[in-house]
Amino acid sequence: MNKKINENEVELSPLPLSKKIVSYLVALLLLIVILYTALTAFSEPITFVLQKLNLISNDQKINKITIYSTVSIIFLTYRIVSYMSRMWRRNEKIEIGTAVTSFPNPFFDPTFEKNQDDLQNKYSKLTIDYARSMELLNEANEIQDELKNNLIALENRLRIMIRHISNSNRVTRSLNYALHHKTKYSTEECLKIVLEECITILEKDQSDKSITLFGIENEELKIVSSVRINLESVDKRKFRKGEGFAGYIWGINKPEIINNINFSDSRFSEGGLPVTKIGSIMGFPLNVDGEILGVFCLQSEVENGFVEEDLLTIEFYARICTLILLYDKLKLD
Repeated sequence: MNKKINENEVELSPLPLSKKIVSYLVALLLLIVILYTALTAFSEPITFVLQKLNLISNDQKINKITIYSTVSIIFLTYRIVSYMSRMWRRNEKIEIGTAVTSFPNPFFDPTFEKNQDDLQNKYSKLTIDYARSMELLNEANEIQDELKNNLIALENRLRIMIRHISNSNRVTRSLNYALHHKTKYSTEECLKIVLEECITILEKDQSDKSITLFGIENEELKIVSSVRINLESVDKRKFRKGEGFAGYIWGINKPEIINNINFSDSRFSEGGLPVTKIGSIMGFPLNVDGEILGVFCLQSEVENGFVEEDLLTIEFYARICTLILLYDKLKLD
């Protein structure tokens, strides 16, 4: 992004030498055609006028060569006079005179533009300046877009973190109350409170998400709580270690996101049940000191439903669920 732009980075493609030569030849040919037609048309009227003015005798004629020579001398004289005048105006050290006589230059003009006759250099410089300006403008637009995207991302993260803090306080307060009245609220009810709060702090749209919490019972994963999961799945979804996606997370004992599910993958065949129509999934193991107590799974109906940042915020809710399962286990022991 932060690249330095200078004149050397702007490459102007010069006209090839062959085309330059051809351009001169075409110009010469065009000049010959113009001179042949124009001077032929002008020679007779000019001769007639000069004869009437008695500037030439009646037997003399002004031919094309004479007209061309006269025009050329006039043009050359104009160019030489114009060049000398501009030279005096832009350089006060140039003296006026001949090889024998010389006089100080009184015609120096400090406001005279020194290179006004060099149009090609002016054009090249303007082209380079324009190209530099366009590159700087494009770079500024890119930086502006990048900053805008960063601000949007930061705003989203702040919004999620603020919501996460509110959720955390609400979850902690609810669990404190439930533990205080331990005979009134079941473990499943406490877990459901956590899951319902968890689904509201994901980066992307939460309306298509569902959550499943598996606990380990008799060396098998069984659903102990869920949000937006149908009763048939709750009743029939059971996995051994390494089976299905939940069993896979149990086996590797680390969180993972799969944003593009391939249903030919054995991790997503559910032992006779119809394939669940989900596009992406996240798994998080619930462990304490290496011991797995369960697996936390979030499903999205669309592909790319999760981002890596979700793992950071989801971890808190996974740890709270782990704490509830551990408390339940200790209570039973």
